[in-house]
Amino acid sequence: MSAPHARVLRDGQEKLINSHDVAPGDIIHLEAGDFVPADARLIKSVNLKSEESALTGESVPSEKDANAVVAENAAVGDRDNMVFSGCSITYGTATAIVTGTGMNTEMGKIAGLLVGEKETKTPLQAKLAKLGKYLGLIALAACVIIFIVGLIDGMEIMEVFMTAVSLAVSAIPEGLPAIVTIVLSIGVQRMVKKNAIIRRLPAVETLGSASIICSDKTGTLTQNRMTLVKTYTEIEGLQDFTTAADEHVKKLLAYGTLCSDGDVNFVDGKEQHIGDPTETAIVLASYKVGASKRKLNELYPRQAEIPFDSDRKLMTTINMIDGKPIAIVKGAFDVMAGKCAQIDYEKAEKANAEMSNDALRVIAVGYKELDEIPSEVTSENLENNLTFLGLIGMIDPPDLKLSMLLKFASRQELNLS
Repeated sequence: MSAPHARVLRDGQEKLINSHDVAPGDIIHLEAGDFVPADARLIKSVNLKSEESALTGESVPSEKDANAVVAENAAVGDRDNMVFSGCSITYGTATAIVTGTGMNTEMGKIAGLLVGEKETKTPLQAKLAKLGKYLGLIALAACVIIFIVGLIDGMEIMEVFMTAVSLAVSAIPEGLPAIVTIVLSIGVQRMVKKNAIIRRLPAVETLGSASIICSDKTGTLTQNRMTLVKTYTEIEGLQDFTTAADEHVKKLLAYGTLCSDGDVNFVDGKEQHIGDPTETAIVLASYKVGASKRKLNELYPRQAEIPFDSDRKLMTTINMIDGKPIAIVKGAFDVMAGKCAQIDYEKAEKANAEMSNDALRVIAVGYKELDEIPSEVTSENLENNLTFLGLIGMIDPPDLKLSMLLKFASRQELNLS
């Protein structure tokens, strides 16, 4: 379901097969946008990144390297020479050999834990079961006492037996389940007004009784989608991102989009992010201010590129802009700042620190006009004497519905016990 098709090497030829036909030992090929069909050990990789938030909870893609040396008992998030079923490739290409399929994958192990999990009772269900047990014992004791007293008074056995049974039946509160259901339903209705839907009624009481909730952020408290929220340019300074952006911000986003491999498609009105989440956040922001990536690529075609490298922490492209070759560089601010000839470092550093303190991921963008496209496209030729263009700040925003639910629960407005 997570990866319907896979490209495998069989009989010396690359074939596209159904993912359920993949077997351990198959050689698979992966590139940006592909879903990994099975757990696999990398044989060869080029600037490979994999989005593994479903397994590790990290919203930032994990860098992979076929030559990485990993400890035998390393955790899933530290296995840099492996890719895992159900995860997606956001950057680069790779060739890998399948090591596990189906329930033998890391995702399959999680599914096995979920299937094998025993259903437990909520605190309310446990209390009601305890109450029912006590009532049953009391009713049974009352029946025995009434039966003995009736026999001592000389009543007929059948008559005293029916009296004892009648007493036992009347002692059981038949209306208790209905009352509990009605009270829980009222709690559910109150939560619906807060845009929170509860599938199981007993969970309402459990949530209301919670005093501490421990949860990982990615995809649980957050949307697992990087979103651009702030920009900085030397002309306009630090400001919140809006669709009514000025020309300086538009230029910053356009150059950032041109120097990105990620893309955003719209299918039936829904966003479909392809590639690195950091890059797709920039591409989407540029789209919102009126410049789609397709339009920018048509107007300013890419002539050459230097892919992102974790050592350089930069990516560079050469695009023809207004008939001139322009080298666009984006990456970490601490690296970019040292390669810029034109930059107000103090102001830029202050803006970078302010965004970082707000838990934003900051990307710097710079450029350099070229006389001609160099015969050798290297970082030494292009990534120097840059003009600093600005900073882009993005964050994985919180899930508003879940945040509202947790805030609602923290006030114990649902405590019905």
